Amino acid sequence: MQSNILDPTPSRMSDAIPTRPAASQPSADQAAPTRRVALRDSAKAEAGRYRIIEAIRSGQRHEPAVHAELANLTDAETIAKIDDFQLWYGKNQAIHHVNINVARGKVTALIGPSGCGKSTLLRSVNRLNDLIDGVRVAGSITINGRQVFGPGVDVINLRKRVGMVFQKPNPFPMSIFDNVVYRLRIDGERSKSTLEAASEKALRGAALWEEVKDRLKDSAVGLSGGQQQRLCIARAIVADPEMLLLDEPCSALDPIATLRIEELIHEIAERYTVLIVTHNMQQAARVSDYTAFMYLGRLVEFGPTKLIFQSPQLPETEDYVMGRFG
Repeated sequence: MQSNILDPTPSRMSDAIPTRPAASQPSADQAAPTRRVALRDSAKAEAGRYRIIEAIRSGQRHEPAVHAELANLTDAETIAKIDDFQLWYGKNQAIHHVNINVARGKVTALIGPSGCGKSTLLRSVNRLNDLIDGVRVAGSITINGRQVFGPGVDVINLRKRVGMVFQKPNPFPMSIFDNVVYRLRIDGERSKSTLEAASEKALRGAALWEEVKDRLKDSAVGLSGGQQQRLCIARAIVADPEMLLLDEPCSALDPIATLRIEELIHEIAERYTVLIVTHNMQQAARVSDYTAFMYLGRLVEFGPTKLIFQSPQLPETEDYVMGRFG
């Protein structure tokens, strides 16, 4: 049969759809310069945007952004003053000229990348860094007008006034009851009724009483991680401290235990001033009234938490809390 040469129907689909030459893909060697240019342009943009961060990186003195609400706190509104504080580990300076007023009866969060000095600063408030060889300090820290690093300071008494809860729960290998009243017994308290009343008050304050009231003689190490951390909080508040320091108290806990600790922080803040270090931006936003952003041992910005997270004064702070920097 003779084919109809006027029939426009193609014999193959490939004849019906005109093809376009495929674009050649750049090789890895060809793409590398493009990536380098992009990284260089990004670094230039960052350098122009991060004025204070660049000053810090180059070792220059800078003026941090301190919101007026905190810069103008009265003495009555301030429980602790960190004034031009500096700290060295041997020859290495870890804290540089930090000035922070800690508001009384509020939760203040210290945030920043790992290694920025926030835990070092926290531990300076009750002089836990004294336990490290080669540490020296300059400037001052005062709590209710009393020098922390002054001559003749009773460090043991200071640590009673300023309770501390660490990153990992550290219950003593003894009963729940003995853990809670340990500090009181060290002070010489022997009255059973006084110790029992103090234990119940502290455990209620740490939202743990209902869970352990029938097993106070059991070993504390048998508690869950979240319960152990609340026990450590009870142990820290049993002597009614002036301040409570929390060093990433939820980093070793599961989400449910973390939520319980955060709820507890809100409850505790009604009675105590809290200074907390956290690497979790959402946690800082949830639990704190004020937030201080640190970088390489320097203060970058300090203000009300709502403003730090919603309308900070510096682009460095905005990018850090949004996860674009650090």
